[in-house]
Amino acid sequence: MTTDTDIGHGTKFGHRPAGSASNVAYTFLARVANVDPGGVTVDPVEDTTLDSPEGYREYLPGLKQATPSSLVLRTKPGSTAQAALAGLLGVVKDFCVEFKNGSKLEFTGFMSELTTGSVTPEGLLEQSATFTKSGKPTQSAAT
Repeated sequence: MTTDTDIGHGTKFGHRPAGSASNVAYTFLARVANVDPGGVTVDPVEDTTLDSPEGYREYLPGLKQATPSSLVLRTKPGSTAQAALAGLLGVVKDFCVEFKNGSKLEFTGFMSELTTGSVTPEGLLEQSATFTKSGKPTQSAAT
């Protein structure tokens, strides 16, 4: 059976120094449980005038903005993985969401939020991170 969809298993999230040459490898984070690659929005710019038809506001498309990417990482307090994630906070880097078919979403940005999830008797310990994008992300085809 052929299909144009796939499951998320095998997707990776990585980083490298900002402005690196394309041959510089990404360092991929371990124990990533969830990735939200984000999307793109277009700001509405109001263009309403005193004679706008029937008193309705009018808009034009404005600037585009790449919405944040986020991830959930399973970790242990004080672990190397937790320290590596915390070390990304506020640091401008190149980031990559690599899907299992080899296609990539690449962007420059920084981690703008890091939170630790609820701690429960039987729940897995998790941290959530949000990454703010700067400029236009690039989407490459599968390899």
